[in-house]
Amino acid sequence: MAAVRPPLAVLLVLLLLLLGACVEEARPSGCENDAVEIRVELEADRMTPSALGVCRGQRVTLIVATEVDATFHVHGYDDALPATTVSAGEE
Repeated sequence: MAAVRPPLAVLLVLLLLLLGACVEEARPSGCENDAVEIRVELEADRMTPSALGVCRGQRVTLIVATEVDATFHVHGYDDALPATTVSAGEE
């Protein structure tokens, strides 16, 4: 029986809602916006941008484009957002 996998975008939005926090000294630009969209590109040996910043209370959409098959996850949030398999060319 094949497992049903939630769409990657849904999982990533949930993840970033959980991550939505800012440190006062290093607030990212755009904190006045209710929502933010961040594009992440995965390569064999790196992620661009290498670090993401969002603000508390923002609705966040993360768009992941990858050149390689990979498993995408966020350290410390594995219980709330399980690792997600992404395929080369997928967005």
